[in-house]
Amino acid sequence: MLRALAQSLLGNAPDACRSPRETAQVLAAAAFGVGLGLPITPMELAGIPLILLTLAALPACWRSLGSLIRTPFALALLAWIAWALVALAWSPDPEHGLDELANARWLWVFPALWLAPHLARPMLVGIAIGFVLMHASQATQFILQLMGNEWIATKRLPDRVSGWSQPAVAGSLLCAILGLHLPRAVWSASWASRVLAALALIGLIATGTRGAWIVGSLMLAGAVAVLIVLGVRSREQRTRAIIVTLAGVMIVSAAAVALQDKVRSRVDEARREIAAALDEGNKHTSTGGRIVMLEWALEAAQAEPVVGVGTGGYRAWVNERQAERGINPNSQRVLDHAHNTYLHLAATQGVVGLLLFLTAAGLALRNAWPAHPRDAGVLTALVGLLLVGAFDTIPVNAQTSALGVSLAALALVRSRARLRAPEPGAPQA
Repeated sequence: MLRALAQSLLGNAPDACRSPRETAQVLAAAAFGVGLGLPITPMELAGIPLILLTLAALPACWRSLGSLIRTPFALALLAWIAWALVALAWSPDPEHGLDELANARWLWVFPALWLAPHLARPMLVGIAIGFVLMHASQATQFILQLMGNEWIATKRLPDRVSGWSQPAVAGSLLCAILGLHLPRAVWSASWASRVLAALALIGLIATGTRGAWIVGSLMLAGAVAVLIVLGVRSREQRTRAIIVTLAGVMIVSAAAVALQDKVRSRVDEARREIAAALDEGNKHTSTGGRIVMLEWALEAAQAEPVVGVGTGGYRAWVNERQAERGINPNSQRVLDHAHNTYLHLAATQGVVGLLLFLTAAGLALRNAWPAHPRDAGVLTALVGLLLVGAFDTIPVNAQTSALGVSLAALALVRSRARLRAPEPGAPQA
């Protein structure tokens, strides 16, 4: 039964599941994919079987890792991590820097997929299942709130329906998941992909994460724009563009009606807080606090533009400047990160670290580039995660880091398969 399940997860490559060890690998890859949609502890535990199976396979195929390390993406990623390690030397808080670097533990996903590229599909199936479970947790929270009950597992504000994940993190994750399902929802006749994309969009709206709302809107608009461009000579594509636009409007409208009180409270809150920050200089709010954190990140980047203030040193550096200027730290809402991936990296690792990260990100996007738009799911998922990085610090959060690394690993495997594929008309062995 387990072998039959593993073969169904492999789709068109059931022959890759001929032994109990191969069956276990397939099921472990799917389990890890499911874990990416779960809370942090179950997510960590879900990866253990695949880690152990990968380690068990290393004695027979460890030489293959040389070709992985020599890929441009791996070189850029390792260079960025090495620079982050070096930047601990001048960090005012190297202990927190090590906490940030702990997310490098997800790098094990690269050898796991590189040594067994057929595991990519089971992992993608698992990811889809894992985030359906997240949506179920959101629906449970919403229903219990309607019944007047607080969900015992969370301390969420009533206008943040994010299930078992922290709202900002859930919003960031769902930007990637929307991107993962959107291409097939648009360019193929897959109703499963359309349902999954719709669930991701509704779930994203329900989180109340305004940055994620902006990114989700951009991704829908981008899909329509690409359809229009590609459909200049195609009536079918123009028709799809109209259908996608109408479907997006209907889903957003329906979600807005169902969640109208929650959406309205988040929009009204944003208006009040932005007006208070700009007109009155009042930054003692959620939005005002983010503005303060961005201002400090800009100042840190200007103070040490090349090398930054040191990995993990953002908050400690800010606290030192506050003490020098007689500012009470309790009067400003400053977290351990700048709530912006790019400003945080510029502040802590300087131009060097930021450029290395952007190089690795660009190579990941190149690796994910598909032969056909319908296969662009990994590409658009990475785009969604990079876009929402303007509102969240993706590399310092365990869940977004794990999903980002997994998507980059899937992209690398896709690129490797594309390079190995024979040219049309080439003689076959």
